[in-house]
Amino acid sequence: MVRECSLAYVTRAGVEIGVASTKAFTTQLAGLFLLTLALAQAKGHLTDEAEQQYLKAMRHLPAALQAVLALEPQIMAWAEDFATKENALFLGRGLHYPIAMEGALKLK
Repeated sequence: MVRECSLAYVTRAGVEIGVASTKAFTTQLAGLFLLTLALAQAKGHLTDEAEQQYLKAMRHLPAALQAVLALEPQIMAWAEDFATKENALFLGRGLHYPIAMEGALKLK
C-alpha cells in the first residue's frame, strides 16, 4: 500500500504477526504524537522548551514499559480470574477512548 500512496508516514513497527498487534498500535500512537509535535512546532503553537519536555517524556517510555512488563505474574493472576467472566466493559472518554477500543478489540 505504501508504494501506491503519494504520501506515507511509515512507523517501522515491523511485520504484523497478529490481526490486532499491540506493537503496531503502540507504534502508531508514538508516531502520531511525534507528528503532532512537529505540526505544532511548525505552526508556532509549541515552544522549544515544551517540545524538549515532551521528547524527554518519550525517552522515558522504555523504562515505563519495562516496569509494566515486570508486572506479568500479577497480570497472569488477573487474567485467570478474568477468564471465568462472561461480560466485560471497556470505558474510555476523550484521549482514553482509543485505548478502551483497543482493549475491547484485544479481548474479542
